[in-house]
Amino acid sequence: DVKKISTSFKKKVDKSMKKFEDEMDKYCLDKAYKVILDLTDYGNEYITKEAPWEKTKAKTVVEEILSNLLYLLEKTTDAYEPIIPVSAKKARTIVAKLEPEILFEKIEEK
Repeated sequence: DVKKISTSFKKKVDKSMKKFEDEMDKYCLDKAYKVILDLTDYGNEYITKEAPWEKTKAKTVVEEILSNLLYLLEKTTDAYEPIIPVSAKKARTIVAKLEPEILFEKIEEK
């Protein structure tokens, strides 16, 4: 739910996505995807810091955290479409259903 996304979180994601789009418009693919990698790192740090699994958190707080992360996931999935279109489409489908599914098969070492 967009209404549950915190303003500061949305601004950070949107600012990064704007930078990504600017770099893509200049055909600076390495810089563009560095922005997305940094944004996904931010998401990893955010979920670790906010720990929505902690039972002491209020339901409204957990909803905001998860809404923020869903927003980030939707934006980064869109950004990855040009380089991994099949996986990005699959990820979009999974997010829409909000059900877990394996995106990539595990590569076994020989």
